[in-house]
Amino acid sequence: MKIFSKSIIFPFLVIFISALFYVLFVNTKPVAHSKKNITEFPVVEIEKLESDYFSSNINSFGEVISEKVIDIKFPTNGKIYEVGMVGDGSFIKKGDLIFSIDPFEIENNIEQNKAERKIISYNIEKLSKQIVSKKLYKNQIANQKNILSKQLENKLNIEGSSISKNSLDDLRISISRLEESLINTSELIDVLSFNLKTNEIQLNKINIIIERYENDLFNSKVIAPFSGYIENFKIYEGQEIFSNELLGVLKDTENLEVKFFIGGEDYNNLLKFKDRGIGSLVQIKWSVGKTVYSSEGVIKRIDGELNSNTAGIYLYAELTENLNSIPIGAFVEINMQRKINYKSIKIPYSAVFNNKYIYIMNGNTLKKTKIKIIGEEKNGLLIKDEELAGKSLVITRLSDMQDNMQVKPILSSKK
Repeated sequence: MKIFSKSIIFPFLVIFISALFYVLFVNTKPVAHSKKNITEFPVVEIEKLESDYFSSNINSFGEVISEKVIDIKFPTNGKIYEVGMVGDGSFIKKGDLIFSIDPFEIENNIEQNKAERKIISYNIEKLSKQIVSKKLYKNQIANQKNILSKQLENKLNIEGSSISKNSLDDLRISISRLEESLINTSELIDVLSFNLKTNEIQLNKINIIIERYENDLFNSKVIAPFSGYIENFKIYEGQEIFSNELLGVLKDTENLEVKFFIGGEDYNNLLKFKDRGIGSLVQIKWSVGKTVYSSEGVIKRIDGELNSNTAGIYLYAELTENLNSIPIGAFVEINMQRKINYKSIKIPYSAVFNNKYIYIMNGNTLKKTKIKIIGEEKNGLLIKDEELAGKSLVITRLSDMQDNMQVKPILSSKK
């Protein structure tokens, strides 16, 4: 009986366990689903456009130069008599002696010209007296001629005159001789007057020469007209120099200016400044290692002609404040600003395409928008605010960007 029970129960147990595994297998079998397509749109960074009153900047580099540079010369030939306490590259104060000329040659030239002036003055006096004398003589001849001419006329008018023909002929001959003498005297007066005029011109010329030599004698000591540095100095005592020979160069150190070049897009920006920048304030920086010295200047002048090769022009800014004593020859950075009197927007270079348009967000799609560039700045472009403030600017560049393209915008963390 027990054996029968076990033989009956065991098959049912196997069937039950098998059925249980079947149910578990069916319930845990994975169900096949159709795969859903998910479209991924390109991610672009955006930033909000803000409108404000900006300044348009121009940055350039230039060199500090002297406003006043003079050539050291002397107007006449001479010999160097004394040289001041100066040398090539040395600093000289206003009023200090540069050099002096031996006055002997100048004094000798003055005496020679004064002697020549005396001769010319004597000739002028002599000629003047001769002219006066000849004019008196001419008047006498003219009076005699008039008297004889009236006598001849009276005798010819007498009716039935018993005056002989020889007497009339004698009067005519005398009148003719007086006319000839009158002509000769007039010609002589003209010659004397010409000689007088020539001598007067020579006297005036001599006076100018003497005045110049006397001025040279007075200025035989060449004094520095302003403080500065002397360059290319080549003078020694006893040296023979020629008239207007270049002996050195004096550069003013108190009145300095910065010469710098502006071209390309910056030149177009310069044209928008009042008077092309003349009178504008500039900031000047001189870097020496890690130290930066600052100064200010005002643009006083510009070159009159545009450089055709570089499409630009040189400007000159006078240093109005040089507390850090930036020296001549220093290479400096220049910044000049123009306050824009209307609101504008500054955008990064990466957001601009062909200098003509940008992309702004219109929902989740790109909108191609034209812009008007005002100026180029160091960290971006200034564009005119044409109802762009508050809109989202796309600053990411995609290779296939186009109008109405759908993208996924994220706010930039750079700003």
